[in-house]
Amino acid sequence: VKTPERYQIQYHRRLALPVAPVLFALLGVSLGMRRTRGARSFGMLLCIGLVFSYYALLSFGTFLAEDQRLPAALALWLPNLAFGAAAVPLLLRARRAES
Repeated sequence: VKTPERYQIQYHRRLALPVAPVLFALLGVSLGMRRTRGARSFGMLLCIGLVFSYYALLSFGTFLAEDQRLPAALALWLPNLAFGAAAVPLLLRARRAES
């Protein structure tokens, strides 16, 4: 069944997904600047966790939009907002530590 809500969900999904690599890069740079021992294995585990978290948030947002609990725009941009909110303080902290 094709409804206007389904079109809105697909539209915002197609807009939100291309932003994800930029957010992953911002998180990766800020986390990669940390100087810790065993960073390689921890970094791989963290990467898998971040990808899983993004996918889980995106699936949850899709569910909320399909169930009409949230507007499609907000629900599908939710993972990007969360990752952006996490990346900015990490980048600022890494910048301060570098100086």
